[in-house]
Amino acid sequence: NRFSHYSLRRCVCPSAKAMCFWVVSLFAAVVSAQNTGDVRLRGGATSNQGRVEIYYRNRWGTVCDDIWNLKDSNVVCRQLGYSSALTYHRNAYYGEGVGPIWIDNVACSGTELRLLYCRFHGYGIQDCSHSEDVGVYCTIDSISSGSVRLVRAGLTSNVGRVEVYHSGQWGTVCDDGWDFDNTVVVCRQLGYSGATTYKTNAFYGQGTGSIWMDGVDCSGSESTLSSCRFNGWGVGDCGHSEDVGVVCSNSSASSQAAANGDVRLVGGSSSDEGRVEIYYNGLWGTVCDDYFDDVDAEVVCRQLGYSTSQAKARGDAYYGQGSGTIWLDNVRCYGSESRLSSCSHNGWRNGDCDHSEDVGVDCNDKNSTVTIAVSVSVALGCLIIVVVSACSYRYIRRRGAMRMNRKYCDFSDEASVCSNTQAGSISASNPSLNCSVSDSQRSENSSSIFMEPGQASSAYNTQQFLHSGGADPVGHYPNSRCPRPPSTDGYPRSQ
Repeated sequence: NRFSHYSLRRCVCPSAKAMCFWVVSLFAAVVSAQNTGDVRLRGGATSNQGRVEIYYRNRWGTVCDDIWNLKDSNVVCRQLGYSSALTYHRNAYYGEGVGPIWIDNVACSGTELRLLYCRFHGYGIQDCSHSEDVGVYCTIDSISSGSVRLVRAGLTSNVGRVEVYHSGQWGTVCDDGWDFDNTVVVCRQLGYSGATTYKTNAFYGQGTGSIWMDGVDCSGSESTLSSCRFNGWGVGDCGHSEDVGVVCSNSSASSQAAANGDVRLVGGSSSDEGRVEIYYNGLWGTVCDDYFDDVDAEVVCRQLGYSTSQAKARGDAYYGQGSGTIWLDNVRCYGSESRLSSCSHNGWRNGDCDHSEDVGVDCNDKNSTVTIAVSVSVALGCLIIVVVSACSYRYIRRRGAMRMNRKYCDFSDEASVCSNTQAGSISASNPSLNCSVSDSQRSENSSSIFMEPGQASSAYNTQQFLHSGGADPVGHYPNSRCPRPPSTDGYPRSQ
């Protein structure tokens, strides 16, 4: 087909498959469950050993072994839910990774909750190759069937996904029918004084391997989770999207058991929101809202074991006025601190606030969730509308052009050019093309007028006219023997 210039195949609109791919990719990026700083082990024979990989900018990357030591290994193992590291291995012992090498020259003190809280040069700043990928071997304590642990994305030890040990493997617990009594039993078994709340729908991330327990129904008095009624080991109908998690009380209810710098949320409708109170010198006190923003709120939520992605600060005693001492004022956090007391502030009990300025925090801001959902929906809707509109426009333009071209061009004979004119026959051997139009038709819009039978009062030599740099009044393509279709906008076509 000589009309390839206007062929629909030239339409640049994406196919349905391509459009679906980009829509799904965009949605997946928005709802990705991974958080910056998450770590994992890969390439080991068991789940407690392997090459260390860390998540940053939506990609997993490796860690260089330069100056790596046992303190760094302990932080990784503790972040993954193990008690400590047995040893570590240099020189890609567990195989070379792929992709970026995110971290080099790591220097942990050994007390950090997450690897990203350790000192290092910065993400992607390194002089290593994958032959230097570091690996660790984490300790598995003596474990009996029915033991439980909390696995989390590096928050605090009293928070995380519930996992139970059976038949030599750790597995998760389904959230079907889960309630507060079950949570109390888990926390009691782990040695905590009580339970704060529980989370369903894999709030602390999806586990892997077996889902050992489903339909758990505790009375609340049991000493171990396996003593409660449940469907049976491995008997259930759940996926890992239903893994349950819990938050245990990190200290006893008595003030004497709290440590300086501990925080709590008071006065909220749920455990993840409320007025911020901090413990110091044997007393709970409030925090002033001066300079307190969402970054500071993230630190509070992290210290309490909640996600930081939707942390929101609430000023002006949003959750009610507290009483007693106002311990902190002018708090300024970087956002990476593990405790609020580690942030910059005026000093203990050094401020100019009253309790009408008590700050509160919401660790699961509902408005943010709605805003994100609406924004994603609007973005996807706009993307689909733009693509469909562009394709429709191009389709209509090309369909019209194809019909016009079929009217004025005869593709059956390469020697024929203007099959609808009576300007005379043109042979294939004649290099000159002569098509005629009437004087009356060479008007202001002559480029949109095509020759009809009997219109032969004037003749134009197209090749000579084009060589002279002028515009072809009949709308011929250069080096083509078919007239260009009429302009759709009423203006002469340029060559």
